[in-house]
Amino acid sequence: MATWNKIADVFEETLKLYPSEWKCRVPDHTQAFSASDEPACDEWCKRIAQQLAEPIFPPKHVQPMILARMATATACLRRLQLTDSSHPEKLTPQLIEHFLIHHWREQLRDHWIRFGGSQSFSA
Repeated sequence: MATWNKIADVFEETLKLYPSEWKCRVPDHTQAFSASDEPACDEWCKRIAQQLAEPIFPPKHVQPMILARMATATACLRRLQLTDSSHPEKLTPQLIEHFLIHHWREQLRDHWIRFGGSQSFSA
């Protein structure tokens, strides 16, 4: 059985890999992202979810957005470990998509705008 912390560890490892691979870093939370780039970012997040263990190279303009999503999802997952007694069976592409796309739209985008990805997450 997976735990939220184990899943956060996977996201965190990916956050260590991608900035060096992409020559890009996690942006400051004050950086504004174009709403018109969100659909492209969603598509690349789906690709990442399907092949998390393999390097993937999205266009430069969506790379910071992906890193912001991953950083914020990692903080959220760490918080879930403390507050949610349920645990996922395993890390699946659908679970990755949930955090990088669906939960991003529902809640994490607003959290990113206010606090960035490295701040503690309030559920």
